[in-house]
Amino acid sequence: MRLRTKFSFFAILIVMVALLGMSVILFIFEKRHLLQTMRESQENAIKGLAEVSKESIISEDDLLLLNYVKVIKRTTGVIYAMFIDNEGKVVVHTDTNLLGYVYRDPIGLKAQNSKDLLIQTYPGKEGGEIIDVSLPVLLRQDRLGTARIGFSKVVLNKIIEETLSMTRRRILVVTCVAFSFGILGAFILAQLMGRPIKKLTEGAKAIGQGNLEQKISVRTRDELGDLAGEFNRMAKKLKELDEMKDDFVSSVSHELRSPLTSIKGYVDFILRGKAGSLNEKMIEYLTIVKNNTSRLGMFINDILDLARIEAKRLDLGKEALELPPLIEEMVTFFKPQAEETKIQLEAVVPSNLSLVSADQDKIRQVLTNLLSNAFKFTPERGKVTIEAKNAESGNFVEIAIKDTGVGIAKEDLGKIFDKFQQIKPSGSIGKKVKGTGLGLAIVKGIIEAHGGRIRVESQLNKGSNFIFTLPKA
Repeated sequence: MRLRTKFSFFAILIVMVALLGMSVILFIFEKRHLLQTMRESQENAIKGLAEVSKESIISEDDLLLLNYVKVIKRTTGVIYAMFIDNEGKVVVHTDTNLLGYVYRDPIGLKAQNSKDLLIQTYPGKEGGEIIDVSLPVLLRQDRLGTARIGFSKVVLNKIIEETLSMTRRRILVVTCVAFSFGILGAFILAQLMGRPIKKLTEGAKAIGQGNLEQKISVRTRDELGDLAGEFNRMAKKLKELDEMKDDFVSSVSHELRSPLTSIKGYVDFILRGKAGSLNEKMIEYLTIVKNNTSRLGMFINDILDLARIEAKRLDLGKEALELPPLIEEMVTFFKPQAEETKIQLEAVVPSNLSLVSADQDKIRQVLTNLLSNAFKFTPERGKVTIEAKNAESGNFVEIAIKDTGVGIAKEDLGKIFDKFQQIKPSGSIGKKVKGTGLGLAIVKGIIEAHGGRIRVESQLNKGSNFIFTLPKA
């Protein structure tokens, strides 16, 4: 999972959890507020009834209390409202049939004996609970009676549920809108953070591939901007070190060439007997010196070639080149080695093969390196094939060097063209292989300098196929 996706996912998750938490908290507070409001409404209603009852008794105006009771009856959720005297006798009731009725039930007795606001709940006759709210009516210290109002708990719960349902819908709408903006904000923020990270990744990849000229342009004034600056400084330092290395290698290689040439010349001079007669031991030892001097010279030449390739100073004398004669030359050159190792060497070249734009000496070097490797890793009675054909797409000619050797492991294919990388196969063949690990790096550099590409296909114990392309003339 990419960093931008992770950041977006966790940002959305945080927004969702925060919104859900806020929604639950808002709903709980709204429910508590609603219950508190309803309780206050009940208290205000009973206090109003008690106050009107007192005024009605003082003014001896029963009509005032009767009218007020009728108004209370029209309030949603009210089942009854009444005023009873100290004997428990009903003075005013919303149900006129109960006038003069004396309450002796536990609820009525508790209400009459209560000295303060009292809320009781009991089951109603038609099902559902009734909330009885009572308050003593006092004139100074004297009790004039008790005011009582009955509320239907079912109706009140229905009102609460409807109100909470509307609240839920509002919270849901607000949550969805906020969540949408949260998602949008998370994606925008992820994009803003992802761009510099992507640039850093691309820059690091380019530097890892050897492009030390790469500059990472991240202009943010934060940790990512600081990281980009450090990357650029690192790339600059690596470039300076790489240039120092190239200069050192080139200088040392050039300085080694002269004494090596002199050593080889004098050894040849001695071997030809110009410095006097030689016995068999002398000849044997001098031959070893000559061979190792040649090997050292080849290694130095490889280093110089690679240094020129990396510095992009490889001189190419391009011409319209015919490949069939060059391939035939390679077959002739490697034929003695093929006969000695009992390996079948074959060339498959069509008659209509196009001319290529290439440096003949450099392509000869490429074919020599690839064929040498093929013979190194192919056992006796194996087969090495040179194939050439016009590529199906593009203005290129495709050349392939196939062998039936030990092959290359899948995990090693990605580093086969790296400098000083020599994959050592298991078995007896691997023990006889010698080299510097620069050959394939040079081959790749030469091919790419021509504008072509090279790749390898291989399977263990089945062989390898090195395929490269050259532009048509």
